This record gives sequence, C-alpha cells and structure tokens, in this order.
Amino acid sequence: MSVGRRLLWIVLLLTVVAALWPVAENDSVEGVADRPSIGRNRGASLDRSAAPQLRALPPQGETRDAKIVDLFPSQSWTAPAVTAAPEKPAAPALPFVYGGRYTEGSKVFVFLSEGTKMHTVRPGDTVNSTYRIETIAPDAITLTYLPLGLKQTLQTGSTTPP
Repeated sequence: MSVGRRLLWIVLLLTVVAALWPVAENDSVEGVADRPSIGRNRGASLDRSAAPQLRALPPQGETRDAKIVDLFPSQSWTAPAVTAAPEKPAAPALPFVYGGRYTEGSKVFVFLSEGTKMHTVRPGDTVNSTYRIETIAPDAITLTYLPLGLKQTLQTGSTTPP
C-alpha cells in the first residue's frame, strides 16, 4: 500500500473517531453560558438579568394569543373561471365591394368584386356557399351570412333606381 493511501486511511479513521467520540457532560449549553466570555470583558461577570429570557414553545395544537400566519400558503395556477356570458357570434366583415348594377327587363343584376374575382349576382343567388343575396335595393344590397344566418347590408352609394 502506498504512502498516500495509508495517509488517506488514517485521516478517514480519525474523522470517524472524532464524529463518534462521546460529548463530555460539562460541555452543555448551560455550561458555556456560565463561563465568562473571552475577549475585552475578561474580568466582567455575566449579568443574567440583562440577557433575554427564553420561553418554551407551547405544545403542538395549543396556541398563545399570537396570530398564526401561513408563510407558504397553497396556491392554484389555473386561471380563474370567467363568469361573463359568451358574446353573441358575429358575421365577419363583408368581403365584397359594389361594382355596379345591370338591369335587363325586370331582372336586376349586381356586380360584386371580391379581391380579383368579379361576381354577377341577383336575388336568391349564393356566393362561395357562404353568402346569399336577399334583396337588391337602389341604395343597398342585403346579404345573409349562411353559417350563422345573420343578415348584412352592403351600401351601394346610389339613391335612385336605374
């Protein structure tokens, strides 16, 4: 066995012995408090009346007049429940722009622009399976948003019939 290992075993053995060594009876907390302090007041005596008085804690379950405060209360990280009534669903804004009107006898056709697409519609027609043309008046076109059954009005800007 090498010198380093022997030294390591000796240090380990001394550590175990020191940890298990019985404590002498005169090394209690009261014994330490009775001895005068080492330092500036070497000759001064210990004045017990100036020292704070320690009181024993009450047994568990009993409380004194002091209010007990929970320092670490349990808390929930879930969002609080929303009690407001859900809003009534609304149709999206109309994607159409009025492009003009064409009348052929008693039939009235309207040109609606949707981005780059142009739709020629009359009352009763369905556009993109989403909107149905209900009425065509001189100043407005009434459409129904089919998924919700809500009516919307598209202003034409004209107040006189053609």
